[in-house]
Amino acid sequence: MKVKILRDVMVAGVRQDSGSTVNLDDHVAQLLIAQRQAEEYVEPAPKQAVKKAVTAKPKETPAPKATPAPTPPASAAK
Repeated sequence: MKVKILRDVMVAGVRQDSGSTVNLDDHVAQLLIAQRQAEEYVEPAPKQAVKKAVTAKPKETPAPKATPAPTPPASAAK
């Protein structure tokens, strides 16, 4: 069982510092948890990449060309 050590403790003749995580036999881990010298370690879930919504770019259409207004013929004006 994987536990996080809360206080400095000797485990099987080896010093374990507080804040460290170690993998122990279940009965040793339960003993340390009961003595409040350790707590069960739960590995954090891997963070999933946040996918951004894909937005379609608006198509760039060229502006319509301005056509000059046709001038009426001089004979049609009268």
